[in-house]
Amino acid sequence: MVRNGRAINLRRRQLDKALGPSTLLSDVPVHKNGLIREIRQALAMTASQLGSRLGITQPAVTQLELSEQAGTISLNSLRKVADELDCRLIYALVPKRSLETVVEEQARKVALNLVTKVSHSMALEDESISPVERSQRVIELANKLVAGARSDIWDSKR
Repeated sequence: MVRNGRAINLRRRQLDKALGPSTLLSDVPVHKNGLIREIRQALAMTASQLGSRLGITQPAVTQLELSEQAGTISLNSLRKVADELDCRLIYALVPKRSLETVVEEQARKVALNLVTKVSHSMALEDESISPVERSQRVIELANKLVAGARSDIWDSKR
């Protein structure tokens, strides 16, 4: 599991570099009319002409444009339209924060929950631990969870 964990951690760091907040895709403006209509109009192409190229009717093109605006267009449809508009479709999920940070934060939550449960049980048996020792245990456990690329940190919201 450690070797697999290393591979997962490496891939996560690679994705952070490729899709980080500085990614230029994040600078692409949002168009209220949608990109299909914006690009089609910028090309001086009518909806009927685009429909002809796609093998569909003008009302169907209008429906595609409306579904893009509503966020319900399928990727397959968007890809076909992009091809006919001589565009490249780029589908990306751009993380708001580094994936490493997300995993570390979740691991800390899980570790805190587990250490809190154990500390509570120990306190019931008159074997409490100091707040400093508790913090150290949380950090150590969180680091182990991150290093092991443990998927079970996502089993609940914890």
